[in-house]
Amino acid sequence: MGNFSNDPQARLTESVGKHYVGVRMQQAVPVLDADWNLLEDLRRREFEILGTSFIGNGTPVGSDGFHIFAVPAANDFAIRAGLAIANGKLTENAADVQYSTQPNFGNPSLFPPLAPIATPTTDALFVVYLDVFEVEIDSQKDPALIDSRIGIETAIRIKRDWAVRVARAVDYPQLVATAPAGHYFYKLATLTRVLNNPAITDDMIADERDTDVSLRRQVEFRAPQTGVVLVDSTAMHDTLVACRDNIRDFIQFLTTKFVDPATSYVAVEVAGIDSLSVVANVADQGVSLLDANSMDTQTAFKFFGQLLEAEKRFVTVWKNFLLPLNKSAGKVYGNAYTGMIQIISISDALKKRNLMQAKNSQDQINSSVGSEVARPVGFLTLTYLGSPTPIIIKNQPFDLRFRVSGSVTPVDTIKVDTFIDPAWGITLKNGDGSLPFQLQLGPGTGSSEFIVTVQTPNVSNVTTKIALKVSATHNQAGLAFTSGQLVLLENTPPPAGGDAFTITVVAADVALQQSVYQIPVGGFVANLTFRITNNTNSSRTVNLVASTLPAGWTMSAGGSNLNNVVIPALGQKDLILQFLPPNAVGQSTDFDFSAKDGVNVLADLSISFTTIAKS
Repeated sequence: MGNFSNDPQARLTESVGKHYVGVRMQQAVPVLDADWNLLEDLRRREFEILGTSFIGNGTPVGSDGFHIFAVPAANDFAIRAGLAIANGKLTENAADVQYSTQPNFGNPSLFPPLAPIATPTTDALFVVYLDVFEVEIDSQKDPALIDSRIGIETAIRIKRDWAVRVARAVDYPQLVATAPAGHYFYKLATLTRVLNNPAITDDMIADERDTDVSLRRQVEFRAPQTGVVLVDSTAMHDTLVACRDNIRDFIQFLTTKFVDPATSYVAVEVAGIDSLSVVANVADQGVSLLDANSMDTQTAFKFFGQLLEAEKRFVTVWKNFLLPLNKSAGKVYGNAYTGMIQIISISDALKKRNLMQAKNSQDQINSSVGSEVARPVGFLTLTYLGSPTPIIIKNQPFDLRFRVSGSVTPVDTIKVDTFIDPAWGITLKNGDGSLPFQLQLGPGTGSSEFIVTVQTPNVSNVTTKIALKVSATHNQAGLAFTSGQLVLLENTPPPAGGDAFTITVVAADVALQQSVYQIPVGGFVANLTFRITNNTNSSRTVNLVASTLPAGWTMSAGGSNLNNVVIPALGQKDLILQFLPPNAVGQSTDFDFSAKDGVNVLADLSISFTTIAKS
C-alpha cells in the first residue's frame, strides 16, 4: 500500500456516509494527499454507480469485448479484444488472446493463480467468467513513476486488471458468494464439455454476456470467429415489421376473401384468427422496443423466445381445430393450409444461441405467410367433352377433349394431373392441339379447353380407367377439382362427353315447388315424362338405370323397357315413369335416373319428391 496520510478507502466510506460528492480546494492552505485521493475516489464512485445501476454488466455497443470463441488447440479458447463492464468497472482487453496466453496467466502474485484447463473426466458444464480487480502500482513495478528531475516517486497508480477463469458450473455460485474483497466476477460463457475430449468447439460455447449494454440499446449479434456484425437493429426491425404486416394482411385475406364474409364464423375459426393476431401483436411489441432503442442482443434472444411461443400456439390451434374443420364446402382450411402449417421453427436456432439463424428462419416464416395473401381463390370444375375418334384402336393415339371452368383470382396457371395405367401414354395439348401445353384462368370467371392425347399400348383387348385433376399452381390444395373415372376399352368408342347426353323432366302431372315434386296421398300416382337427348352425330344404345326407392314408394316404367334403349343421333327419347307414394303426409325421398353406355354414365338426373294432403 502507498504512503498515505489517511486510508483512502476508509476516508471514502466516511465521506459517502456524509453524502459528500466532491472536494473543493481553498487558497492559502496546504494541499493534502488525503483530499486529492478523496476527490478522485468520489469521482470514480459516481461513474461506477452509473455503470452498475443505469447501464449494467456486459459489453457496450460497438464492442465485442471478452467474447469467448474456439481455437484449434486442445483445452484452450480465445478471448476477444474489447471492453466490458463488471460492477461498473470498465475493463479492457487490448488484443485477442487465448486463455493460456492472457496477460495474467502464470502471474505468481495472482490469487488464486490461473491453472491450465484440463481434459474433463466426465461430461460437465463449465462457466467461463471475468475476474476484475484493482492493484496499486508503485515505482518498483513501474520505474517510470520516478520523476527523473527530483529522483523520487511522487504518486502511485491504480491499475484495473483482469483474468478470465474457468470453473465447474455447480461451483460458480459459491465462488461468487466468496469472492475476495475487491474482486468482481462476471459470467462470460458456459462450456458444455465431453468426457475425455480435449477439444473446445464453438458449438460447446454458449455466450452469456449481456451485449450492447448502453442507455441506448442496440442489437449487434456477431460472428464467433471474426466479430463481424451479422444481425443489427435495422435487420431485426425489418424482420419483425414483415412478420407483423404479413400476418395482418393474411388475417384480412382470410376474413374477406378466403371465406364468404356473409357466412357466420364458428368458434374454432375465431380461435384461429385470434392465434394469428397474437403473433402479429408480439411482433409489433418488438418493433416498438427497437424504435425506442430498448432492445439489445440478449433482449432479442428473449423476444424471439416470446415470438416462438406465440407461433407454437398458432400451429397447435390450426392443426388441432381449424384444419380438421368441415364446412359446407368441405375441409377448406385443411385443403388450403396444411402445407403452410409445416412452418420452419426458430426453436433450434434459439437453442444454439444463433440470432442470425433465428432471424433467417423467421424470414422464411414471414415469406410463407406472405405468399398466402397472393394465393388464388375461387372454384374449378372439369367437364369431359367427348372424343372425335370413333373407335379406340390398338397402338393408335386418340384425343379426349376437356373443358376446365370456374373462377380464379388472381390469374394462375392451371396444373393438370392424369391418373391412368402407365402402359397408356399421355400427352397434354392446348385446345388447338398445339404444344407446349399451357393453361391459365383468371382473374375472375372463365373457361378453357384442352386435349388429352392417349396412346394405346400395343396389346390386344386392353382396357383402363382415366381420371384427371385440375388445380391452381399456387393453391393446389385449396383450389382443385378431380374428375370421375372414364373407362377406355379397345375396339369400342371413347366415352361420350358430359354435354353429349342430357336427361330432363319435360312434363309432370304434379306441382313442382322449390325444386320438389308435390304428390298427394290417397292412392294418387304421379306421372313424369323424362327426355333423354343425344347431341352427338351417331345413335347410341343405352341402359336407363333408376335408383331404388325407400319402403312405401313404388316406381313403374309402365311396361317400357329400360335396357338397350336406342337414342337416335341428334335426337331424343321420351319415357314416362309413374310414382306411387306412401299414404302418409310429409314423406320425402330423392330419385336418381341415369343413362349408361356400358360402365360409363352418359347423363344423369336427380329429383326430389314429398307427399302432401289430398286437396
